[in-house]
Amino acid sequence: MYFHIPMKGETMSRGVNVLGVLEGILQGEAIDERGIRKALEDLYTNNAEKVRPFTKLAPKLASMLAKDLTPLLVAVYTLVNTASQNKDVQKAALEFRKNSAKQRRSTLQEYEHVGFTREEAMALLLTDIANVKAMSAHYSESLSNGLSKGFSSETDVS
Repeated sequence: MYFHIPMKGETMSRGVNVLGVLEGILQGEAIDERGIRKALEDLYTNNAEKVRPFTKLAPKLASMLAKDLTPLLVAVYTLVNTASQNKDVQKAALEFRKNSAKQRRSTLQEYEHVGFTREEAMALLLTDIANVKAMSAHYSESLSNGLSKGFSSETDVS
């Protein structure tokens, strides 16, 4: 997909590869924010109508996709279960848990820093954690429901 995001001092024109522009950004080139906004608005406006029929079909196609992806998911879980027994993986998981704990402690301290009591800060942190878990459970349940429904030739995808 090609469209142009102008650099500072440039005028709008078409024909620059998006990846090329992103590479320029990563290399520290100055980008005109109004140009970026205009290019993204144009990209959306010019393509939204083309994509909309697919977004309406996505829920109906989910069970088809879930059935097709089931062997892949089984392979991934097998890989995870097998790898989790590896000492290097266990060490990496321990490091991940340490980093998670540090992040939670930092969040708790930030809540306290902005004026919450220790108890209020802990309640907010626990609420944050519960919300993430609830969202994760919701997506897992949605996936599980899609997998259990499977696909039949009667599935309506119109």
